[in-house]
Amino acid sequence: MEVEIDFRKTPQKNAEKYFEESKKARKKLDAAERAIKETVKKMEEVELKEQKKAEKPKKKARGKWFNKFHWCITSDDFLVIGGRDATQNEMIFKKHVEQGDIVLHADIQGAPLTVVKSEGKAVTPVALKEAGEIAAAYSSAWKHGLGSVDVYWVSPEQISKTAEAGEFLPKGSFMIRGRKTYLRKIPLRIAVGIRIERGEETTAAVIAGGLESISKHARYFATIVPGSLEQGAAAQEVKKRLLYKAMPDDKPLIEAIELDEIRKNIPAGKSDVVS
Repeated sequence: MEVEIDFRKTPQKNAEKYFEESKKARKKLDAAERAIKETVKKMEEVELKEQKKAEKPKKKARGKWFNKFHWCITSDDFLVIGGRDATQNEMIFKKHVEQGDIVLHADIQGAPLTVVKSEGKAVTPVALKEAGEIAAAYSSAWKHGLGSVDVYWVSPEQISKTAEAGEFLPKGSFMIRGRKTYLRKIPLRIAVGIRIERGEETTAAVIAGGLESISKHARYFATIVPGSLEQGAAAQEVKKRLLYKAMPDDKPLIEAIELDEIRKNIPAGKSDVVS
């Protein structure tokens, strides 16, 4: 090892100089080692936090019992549910129809049992109208390409699974006794939108219903009517419209939604996306 000696200084002074420099170097080394340890510790904490976040199950938006049905929240905040098939019609009748609710059905063969949940409140004309739009849209009238269909409503006490003598009720069908109150010529039209909720975790969910309902509860939506597109193609067009309307921060949320989540909210039959 070569060492520079200052001949103007005594050997002791030269030694003291190198001793002081070594102490400074040691302090710098110790500080660097501490900084490295702190950086590694922070990186490990971030990695652990990200790992826990990845392992944490994602919350489902509106992870409620009614998600399996057709459903919407009316613009005046009543829950409306409707069966997707005969099995769900039976389930709704047996488990979810209560006194004070209103039951609706499109006046055509092949329609969902649709219920406005009253939750102790008087069901409003607004809720009835928007529930009627659900009952109409998911009926066979959409498959037939009709422009409108009549919908009637009754109280739960008027519905029965007991057929008249000599008659048979197939699965998902019911007897209605007493007076029916009609909502005439309900337009076949439905809105499909994205409800975004921001909190501890941001969620985005597909919702569908009457235009007034969805325009209140969805950040972005598209309106569909009976038309010429198959369900899959209509779902693609709806997603395209939603992405076009979305703000940049919301686009990734919509892109992440599976096309099937949109498709299952589009009535069976052919559709056109009109807005």
